[in-house]
Amino acid sequence: MKKSCIIIFALILTCILSTYSFAQGNKMAYFMSLDNAKFRKIVLPGDQLRLEVKVIKLRSKIGQVHTRALVDGQVVSEADLMFAFVNA
Repeated sequence: MKKSCIIIFALILTCILSTYSFAQGNKMAYFMSLDNAKFRKIVLPGDQLRLEVKVIKLRSKIGQVHTRALVDGQVVSEADLMFAFVNA
């Protein structure tokens, strides 16, 4: 698996976990789409990633967020993600 895929996977998990409390009841979050993904710098082993999630739209069934991964305060990757809340 490429390093860029691992960063995107970490961003997806972060956005789902950060919005989990919004999904009240017996719901699961499903990843739907990835838009505007950009990789700005190389991340090396030993670098500490800081993951940020900014909620753009959060409704009862769909969420849309802008995510960023930073190393030493500089953006190394960013993407817009969309996910759905579905009854489990």
